[in-house]
Amino acid sequence: MNKNRVCSHTGGRARKKLDKRAVIPHNGAMSNYFYNLISREERLALPFVSTTNKMLARSFFQFADRVALRDGERVYTYQQLAEVLANKRHTLYSAGVRKGDTVGVLLRPSLEQAVWVLAVLSAGATLVTFPSMTDEAHLLAGVRKFEMRLLVSSKDYPFAREAAPLYLDVLAKSEGSAPMAKQRGRDRAVIIFTGGTTGDPKGAVLSHHALMRGALNGIFVPHGEQTVFATALPFSHVLGLVRSLLTPLFMGAENYISNPFALLRDCSKARPTIMVLVPGLADVLLAAAGRTPAVLGDRLECILCGGAPVPRRISEGFEGIGVHMYTGYGMTESANSISAGLTPLLNNNSVGRLYPKQRLRFRNGEIQLKGDNLFEGYYRDKEATKKSFTRGGWFRTGDVGYMDKDGHLHITGRIKNIILLPNGENIYPEEIEESFNENPSVRDCMACEDTVNGEPVIALEILPAAVMADKTLEELYAIYSSMIDRFNRSQPSTKKIGKLKIRTEDFERSISMKIKR
Repeated sequence: MNKNRVCSHTGGRARKKLDKRAVIPHNGAMSNYFYNLISREERLALPFVSTTNKMLARSFFQFADRVALRDGERVYTYQQLAEVLANKRHTLYSAGVRKGDTVGVLLRPSLEQAVWVLAVLSAGATLVTFPSMTDEAHLLAGVRKFEMRLLVSSKDYPFAREAAPLYLDVLAKSEGSAPMAKQRGRDRAVIIFTGGTTGDPKGAVLSHHALMRGALNGIFVPHGEQTVFATALPFSHVLGLVRSLLTPLFMGAENYISNPFALLRDCSKARPTIMVLVPGLADVLLAAAGRTPAVLGDRLECILCGGAPVPRRISEGFEGIGVHMYTGYGMTESANSISAGLTPLLNNNSVGRLYPKQRLRFRNGEIQLKGDNLFEGYYRDKEATKKSFTRGGWFRTGDVGYMDKDGHLHITGRIKNIILLPNGENIYPEEIEESFNENPSVRDCMACEDTVNGEPVIALEILPAAVMADKTLEELYAIYSSMIDRFNRSQPSTKKIGKLKIRTEDFERSISMKIKR
């Protein structure tokens, strides 16, 4: 059977170009928007620090007896975690790692992976965490590109032993402990993959200062003293590393380490109050919770959801079972933190307000940024780095959007995804996709340029939701064609959809569950 069912229809609409010349700074009102979410005592107890090790040292001292990390079998208090990391650092130093070396970690999502990630960071090395599905070719490419000194891995990856100059098994131990390395805020902390791991890998270099700004921003959500995270996102992704690992440690929270495939099962053990998710994973949990809300652990208060646009039906679904969903906007190059929205249902098309210590401007609709959370550039790629910044040092996000009168940021699309019609009109596919993703019969969709009888049209590729599993292709075609007809009746001729494709397999996705276009 073909992967897609292709049918015809007719399509596009122009979006007016937006060019607001003003620079939108962080200011007192924006500061208070976030700072007022936590108590004055907590603000004083959790000041900004510029390095990972300063953050860890403070947390080990302030929260020594609290649980830091755990899984289904092990529990580490902050004091115990400090001791474990001291031993891991000794193991790294004994293997030949020195401050400034690049060290890779290739492991399955686990408590061990979290510990080794923290050990490498606290040893003063530059961390590269490989996605767990990395194969031999992409591992070798990454080791070469990022000039890796040592690789920490396991028997799950038999090809890893010969990949780097030095290899360290995940179970390796040494007798002794070593102190945390001296760090400065501008020291290189991590290299994070961007654009997936296909082809020649590209890595964004983030300093300790940028990581800590992102981690601090993560605490600006309503929470109580007994905050428990359930972490399932990969640490090779900036949302997983910063918001799911560093932020809980920054605030002295408890963190249950799981993985995307076991999260639903682990919720009853973790009993989280907060989870950080991408929309695809949130959708899975919502489907399960709709049948039995208790499967989420009976204490879940809020979900931080990012990495891709969040359909309103997901926000409404969680609100319906008493779980608040907060949305946001971030990128690898910004240490994940650009903006956050605490009322997505009131401002559904918004990604919230700008986080502190940033400035934002629009040029031809493109969002451009300055701030202390930004990356230093792409590793050994001067040309790509140069293209990512203006002459004045503004980072080009590649996202198009606008700011409303209430200070809420709206994203309308990606420049690279624009569909350029023969009449010169620009179409942002994300605007079309949003209309269909709200429908519970659609799991996901993608709008793109295609042809019918040699004429260019807008095509919509739909992945049916699980509730449509009992429908035949003919029934699906009839249902989705009717949806398209209703959509087209409300659109100008330039934005009408002219072709329907129905998928019988999922889209190819990135590590953050985004569709690869």
